[in-house]
Amino acid sequence: MFRQYSSPFFIWDRCPHIRRLSEEGKSITRRHARIQRQRLEKHILSDLFADKRLSEITRADVLDLRSRLLAKRSPATVNKALGIVKVIFREALYREEINRDPTAGASKIKERKKERGIFTGEELRALFPDSGYGPWRDIHDYTCFYLAAVTGLRRGEILALRWRYINFERKVLMVSEAWKGGKEIGPPKWDHNRLVPLSPRTIEKLSRLQTG
Repeated sequence: MFRQYSSPFFIWDRCPHIRRLSEEGKSITRRHARIQRQRLEKHILSDLFADKRLSEITRADVLDLRSRLLAKRSPATVNKALGIVKVIFREALYREEINRDPTAGASKIKERKKERGIFTGEELRALFPDSGYGPWRDIHDYTCFYLAAVTGLRRGEILALRWRYINFERKVLMVSEAWKGGKEIGPPKWDHNRLVPLSPRTIEKLSRLQTG
């Protein structure tokens, strides 16, 4: 049954997929594994799909699952849930435990893209005045949220940022780590380090934080 086969998936010390990726030098974080496990239990193992024999599941079964999920979940949630099913079947196929992958050809649902808001100069000045901390609790909150607003850094990247990654002379910072939850620090999203240019005003605010 799919339920039995998928039972160890995304459980850190039991998952064959995670173990194989680790042996091949590929990264997956504990936080990502926890989130995937939660999605598996919430959206897939709670469905009648989970009680079908792994080797007998067809593409029609996958599409029916997609339809049932779409009746009560957003397209983005459905795509993430089906992505987990794809991982499980591809791992089984890779290990030659099944002869075909029924998720092959089951396309993603088209998602409506959200428009991203961009702060105007006036809004930035209101949120981050040159004197005082505006609506922020202290200089740390002020600087972290300002950095997020003007550079687009992710929350985990800001929380993992260290002074050694900031070059004040060149006015750039290096993103090479990200907070993954708890005490876990790992590579940034997609494992890509990158340089982020900093404006003179951003350098000024970082310098103020550094000097206290």
